[in-house]
Amino acid sequence: MRKINNQLKSKIFTLLFGLLIIFVSCNSNSGDVSEKDLELQKKELDLKQRELALKEKQLALDSFQNSKKGESTTTKTKQTDVNEPKEGWSSYKSKKGGFQFQCPSDYVLERTYENNYPDISIINIYSSDDYRAIKKGKNTCGPSSISFNIYNNPDKITALQWAKNNKEISNYSGDNKTVTVDNRNAISYSWSGMVEGYEILLSSDDLKYIYSFGVNYSDRNEKIRSDFLQIVKTIKF
Repeated sequence: MRKINNQLKSKIFTLLFGLLIIFVSCNSNSGDVSEKDLELQKKELDLKQRELALKEKQLALDSFQNSKKGESTTTKTKQTDVNEPKEGWSSYKSKKGGFQFQCPSDYVLERTYENNYPDISIINIYSSDDYRAIKKGKNTCGPSSISFNIYNNPDKITALQWAKNNKEISNYSGDNKTVTVDNRNAISYSWSGMVEGYEILLSSDDLKYIYSFGVNYSDRNEKIRSDFLQIVKTIKF
């Protein structure tokens, strides 16, 4: 009986030992699978993070390119707006002078002598009130006015030299400042006589013409002087 019990114990022990081996083996395999799953999930996460980083870079690049396009469009719009008449202003063009300018609606252009003489083209600009007075013969003393004159320049001299050589026309006294008109170099100076005036002179690129843009007034604070300066800013060659 004791022998049988020992044999039974041995068999039971062997069975339990076998079950233990199977259990350990199963747990070991289960652990291997979990580690592989974790490694795979880590790789997938890294891949997703890389894809997200690439998308963020692409969005930033697209945003930068769109902002550049917006700046380019804005610049083009501004350049176009320069040539458009200001609100309440009208555009005029001188065929001989090859330039255009804008003028407020409360001024009148007198172009009677623009093409009457071979050596000079004259455009006078008056306020509407002064122009009506002239037409009615009520203002014969010479009202404040703006004049755009174009002189032939057969000697091909500079604007400054022309002013010195033609003082009876230019009223040049010897003092001048450098200014620009449509990005072209010009000289400016004030003069005084029966009335006061301010003149801007420049030559054409080929020195064929001298452009004289001027204003005369009784009082330096007259509105026509400040309007003249604004009109000059609209000149385009």
